[in-house]
Amino acid sequence: MRWPLPWPKAWRAKEPAEAEAFEGDEEEKPVTFRQATLLFARDLLVAFLAVLIVMGALFAYTQVWPPMVVVESSSMQHTTDTSFVGVIDTGDLVLVQSVRRPSDVVTFVEGRLAEHETYSNYGDVIVFKRPSGSAETPIIHRAIVYVVENGTGFNVPSLAALSNGEWSGVRTSGEAATTPYGLRSVTIRGVRNWASGSAMEIDLNYTTNGVAVRTGFLTKGDHVGGSTFDSWGPVPVANIVGKARGELPWFGLLKLTFFPGESGCCPNGWGDTNPATGAPKNSWDSLLVSLIAIIVGPFAADYGWAYWKKRRKARLAPRAEEEAAGNPDEELPEPPTDEGRKESSGPGAGGL
Repeated sequence: MRWPLPWPKAWRAKEPAEAEAFEGDEEEKPVTFRQATLLFARDLLVAFLAVLIVMGALFAYTQVWPPMVVVESSSMQHTTDTSFVGVIDTGDLVLVQSVRRPSDVVTFVEGRLAEHETYSNYGDVIVFKRPSGSAETPIIHRAIVYVVENGTGFNVPSLAALSNGEWSGVRTSGEAATTPYGLRSVTIRGVRNWASGSAMEIDLNYTTNGVAVRTGFLTKGDHVGGSTFDSWGPVPVANIVGKARGELPWFGLLKLTFFPGESGCCPNGWGDTNPATGAPKNSWDSLLVSLIAIIVGPFAADYGWAYWKKRRKARLAPRAEEEAAGNPDEELPEPPTDEGRKESSGPGAGGL
């Protein structure tokens, strides 16, 4: 009986091993200008959507726009001439998360008690506008302690958890303080500072700085020398842009090279390593290597993929030939025709 459908024979005519070995290896046909334009537009749309998704996810996490800031100065570095991943250095891009209340920020004092560290030091780093209300570039410094105005002086509630040897203060009446309330000045000991390379005392004295008493965070850069807090005084929550959460090292140097900061890096252009106006040399070197990798990487990946396909095709071709030679397709015998049936059933065919 003849099989009524042709597809089994078509399957037999195809070499399965060879078809599998070379699947997807066909030589690509040249594309037209219209096809190339459509492919480019598709890739551009995919890239745009990817950036949109990433930026949307960052905004959803930080609740701040833009979600990242560029560090323009060396005030948070831990050395003068070397940058480190995990430390805020000149030219880093820092992710900034929203701050809505004082409890959103862990100060240095609180971090020391709870062993909470960010960027290789206790407490959180905050991005804020100066309390003076000037339109200068926001500052990125570490929150040392939170002070609360009480009329004539200030309270520092977090100091109550420290031992008496870790802090001392003077009350508004002029006598030594035994509790962190109603203070005129206070000294916190054991604050790390990389400008001097050793532990130091920070004098938080309003009277010597002529700053009006307010409620907010006293701040200081990790690499800023001296024994006093930042001269602008307490930073209220309303002035805080956000707290630093993560970094993308080096890449902010691109922005600072083409659009230098108002008073920071990098007015002298690419490669400036002057501690006062530039960035550490290893930051520039790392940025250059990263840019080369970004540019060359796609071409290297494409070349590697093409090379792998070529090697795979060359490796599988002999195997396909061997399988084809060792297992040739067997032609099935054609069913007898009507004439053949008549001859086999005629006289002398052996039938009864």
